[in-house]
Amino acid sequence: MSFRKNRKFKEKPAVFAFGHIMLPLVAVLALGLLVLGVRLLFVSPESQVSYPETPEYPGAETETPPVVAKTTGETQVVAVPVPDGDGPSSEPKAIPATPPAEDNGPAAKPAEETRPAEPTVASRGSWIVQIGAFTLKDSAETLAREARNKNYNAFVVQAVVGGKTYYRVRIPAGDQKVEADSLARELASKGYPTLVTRQE
Repeated sequence: MSFRKNRKFKEKPAVFAFGHIMLPLVAVLALGLLVLGVRLLFVSPESQVSYPETPEYPGAETETPPVVAKTTGETQVVAVPVPDGDGPSSEPKAIPATPPAEDNGPAAKPAEETRPAEPTVASRGSWIVQIGAFTLKDSAETLAREARNKNYNAFVVQAVVGGKTYYRVRIPAGDQKVEADSLARELASKGYPTLVTRQE
């Protein structure tokens, strides 16, 4: 019986133990995490994109305020409101008035010119589809003109992102996201890159 007990103790252990495999794997994983941590620690914050809190839209004030005209003798006083109090506050300027011509007969109406409709900027809170963003204003205007020729009401908006000026080409898409998604699919089928967003 002693022969059997001895033979049991003389059996060789397995060639690959659990520790032989796991120790190198843990070391490689720890080294990878160390490299990733060092990279994240030394990334400069300047390479991150920052967005302005309130973007400025140059075409947002397309409606002109009403002008009040008062006629006093030979001069005509025109009061024009100053937007947001940015300009100097002054008295209304006097402009020489031309007496109105009296019509004795039917006047011939001048022929109306047919011009393409000027693009209107979407109202705040409505949905828009952006079809391009350029650093050159000419490129943005060209794309907007091309979209207008295809009966889309495209307009260009200037935005500063990360200290760099971009000109975005946008198309109003209505008050519902469903309408905007439908317009985006239609524009994408015509080859335009699209981004659906709300007008701020």
